[in-house]
Amino acid sequence: MFFNVSAKRRAGTQQPRNNFIFSPAVSGVDVNDESAFKYSAFFACMRIISETIAYLPWRVIVQGTKTTLGTDSKLDDIIYRRPNSEINSFIFKEILLQHLLGWGNAYCEIERSRAGDIVNLWPIDPSLVNADRDSNGRLYYDVMTQNGPNQAMNPKDIFALCGPSRDGIVGYSVIQQAKETISMGLAAEAFGAAFFGNGAIPYTIITNDGGAKLSPEGVKNMLNTFNRKNKGAKNAMKTEYLDAGLKIDTLGIPPQDAQYLESRAFQIKEICRWFRVPPHKLADLERSTHTNIEAQNIEFVTDAVIPWVSRLEKQADYSLVRYPDKFYTKMNVLGLLRGDSKARSEYYHTLANLGVLSIDEIREKEDMDSIGDDGDLRLVPMNMTTPERAKSGDLAPNKQAATNIVKDTAARFVKIELARLEKLSDKRDLQGIANFYVGHARSLVDGFANVASLFCADNSKKDGKLQEFFGRYIEESAASLQKAIESGGVEPLFCSWRARKAENLTRDLIGSLSND
Repeated sequence: MFFNVSAKRRAGTQQPRNNFIFSPAVSGVDVNDESAFKYSAFFACMRIISETIAYLPWRVIVQGTKTTLGTDSKLDDIIYRRPNSEINSFIFKEILLQHLLGWGNAYCEIERSRAGDIVNLWPIDPSLVNADRDSNGRLYYDVMTQNGPNQAMNPKDIFALCGPSRDGIVGYSVIQQAKETISMGLAAEAFGAAFFGNGAIPYTIITNDGGAKLSPEGVKNMLNTFNRKNKGAKNAMKTEYLDAGLKIDTLGIPPQDAQYLESRAFQIKEICRWFRVPPHKLADLERSTHTNIEAQNIEFVTDAVIPWVSRLEKQADYSLVRYPDKFYTKMNVLGLLRGDSKARSEYYHTLANLGVLSIDEIREKEDMDSIGDDGDLRLVPMNMTTPERAKSGDLAPNKQAATNIVKDTAARFVKIELARLEKLSDKRDLQGIANFYVGHARSLVDGFANVASLFCADNSKKDGKLQEFFGRYIEESAASLQKAIESGGVEPLFCSWRARKAENLTRDLIGSLSND
């Protein structure tokens, strides 16, 4: 049965089934879902994690690829742009993470079309939801509504997220588990506010050593006058005169002796432990340096962000993706794991020299567009060999590496050549073909200039040999294509070129360069 919880929730204000109050904390300050958010360290940790994950792009990906479905998928549009008609995807993810981090659970109602497609995701306050089982042991969610009885919702209509848990259904609440830590932090804040609000005057008593007798009414009037004249920040540093043998004493431990500032700093670190957030994220730089903050930022991503990201991805694959064997959801966290520009440059340079990454793969990691067909080329160094081969003069592996590069480069240029010539030949544009080959000849000479030196014994003759060779290559290719256009045999020519042109170019070029 489909029940639009969100529509009824918007119709009126719902009251949670409980105020999330736990047994009293030892410090004496009660902790609940409202008071916990008033503790700055707790709120800051919640905000840092939820906002970090909310900013990550969340997409639907085709299995076995990195291709996003984009506008072809309603679910991709929902999780990437607008989960429902009222909020955007950033706010949606932020709400889910705040519920998960505070309550241990997050819930959304899944609204579907008649065809069964997901059209909206509506977040539900976790205080209104109770996971339960029926008499047959089947799971359902009991949802409190504004007007009417509670609704039992099928798990297939609920996108349910769970944090660390004992049973995988109901997560542990950080507010409940960390109540003593939060309570102590709130108590320290309250103490500081009261102390400085009282003009930094500690708890005070007035004693009478002079034997003067005051009536109860006189004591009351004296205390009222004293408090009015001395308590509060605006009355700080004033001087008071007492007569009749009255004397002022203080009770309690001074803040410096109670290590007030140290206690407050320690409580910040305690809250950070609960959320696995580095203290420098909360502006506590006591143990941070310029050299270790980058490492701490990466640890924050791997320890505090990625586990929650994985929970969202896996549950979405299970509850939202209709064909999980074909598609999956993914949040891109690579941007968070980047080091500084110098470290990234050295990293990419090393992998590119080993042939591990191509230019386009590096650009993809930097969120940059492809440069085209040339970007898929992998390069390897030609001057690497073993000491034994270098000593014996056996440099065959270098020659083979150079041959492979000539082969890859030839294949790339032939691919460009064929793509352009097919369009021009369809139009029978002979002038366009001639103009293309003029520019293509210069590109070929420049493209093979570096590798040619490995085959040419006299480098001073290299440029001349390249120009002479590619002059013949262009002339013969243009003549063959013109003849094929006039005779109607363009397609057989192109088939032949696709099969053998790159291989022939490699063989003939190396032979031409090697001949003295």
